[in-house]
Amino acid sequence: MNTLFQLFSSLPIVLKQLLSLNASDSPPFHVLGNYVAFGVLCALVYTMTLLPALLSILPLRSSSAQSDGTVFFDRFADFVIARRKFLL
Repeated sequence: MNTLFQLFSSLPIVLKQLLSLNASDSPPFHVLGNYVAFGVLCALVYTMTLLPALLSILPLRSSSAQSDGTVFFDRFADFVIARRKFLL
């Protein structure tokens, strides 16, 4: 199924639920619902407009060197695979 369709079909439901906090008896929930709904809309706009534009402008480079954490986990994976019967 189209991911964009799923995103735009679920967005009104999320916004309706967040804006339903305006019906709450507690005043802080009114403000919370409005701020979070506004934040969700801003995140959607930035994701659909700004992020693709920045990805097309900025160069993406992958580093060929491995970090120390990756080497550790590679050695740990080799250790677990070599002793899998004992560890299970």
